[in-house]
Formats: sequence, structure tokens, C-alpha cells
Amino acid sequence: MNADASTLLFSSDRALIDVILDQLIPANPDKGIPAAGGLGIADYLGDVAARDPAVAKALETLFTGARDWLSGSGQSLEALALADQTALVSWLQQTHADHFEVLLSNTYMGYYSRPDTRELLGLSALPTQPNGYAVPLESREEISALTRTVRERGPCYRSC
Repeated sequence: MNADASTLLFSSDRALIDVILDQLIPANPDKGIPAAGGLGIADYLGDVAARDPAVAKALETLFTGARDWLSGSGQSLEALALADQTALVSWLQQTHADHFEVLLSNTYMGYYSRPDTRELLGLSALPTQPNGYAVPLESREEISALTRTVRERGPCYRSC
């Protein structure tokens, strides 16, 4: 799938994709944490799909399956009850396990890589690496305890 086809897929199925994403990472209104669909993670998926044909193919297959499930249910997306949304996602996971894993991992990457999301979860807004989270230095005692067995074993190499 090329970038144009990926954009078309994601724009024509945006509401359906958002419903699926909201099931994968639901909102927590009490903590002010948005759901994945509401946060626009479909845009991230579209960007990934435009760069990676394997991801594009997996998502295209998955969303085609979702459209087929929806048309077979005889319901409109707007009338789909929460229980039916959950049933759709469960069906996708069971019938398209490999493609579902691609969706799930990329959804998590898109959602949890956003600085605004990490801040809402009480994490640093900085990227995780290379200049992100502060990692405290271990004390000499901790390093000594961690390396004790290696030091006790002694050298295990040939000297030249």
C-alpha cells in the first residue's frame, strides 16, 4: 500500500478505527486521560503504515475485517453499543491474531510515546532515551553486590 492508499484507508475508516482504538486504550475520565481514538492515534498509525508496507498490509487486512464484521452485524457504527464494540475487537483479535498484534503494538507505541500522554500518567514528558528519564546512579555498595559473583569467580580468559 502506498502513502496515498494508506491516507485514503485511514480517512475513510477513521470513525471505525477510532472506535477500535478506544477499545484498546479506553479513556479514564476521572483522571483526565483520553482514549487512543480520541487522542488521534489513527494519524500515527497512518504515518507508520505510509513508511512500512508490512504494517500497512496488516492494518488494511484488519480494518477490512472490521468493516466486514460491522456490515454483517446489520448495525451502523453510530448505533454500535459498547458491548458490540468490545465484541468487534475480540473478534478481530481471535480471527486476525497476527494483524491484531501489529495494531496493538503500534497503538501502544503511538499512545505512550506522546509527551502529553506520559505527563498525564505521571511520567516524564522527556523521551525515554537517550536524554529522557533520569536514572539514578547505583551506590558503590549496590554495584559491589551486583558484581560480587563475577569478581569471586576470578578471571576466565586467556592472557596473551
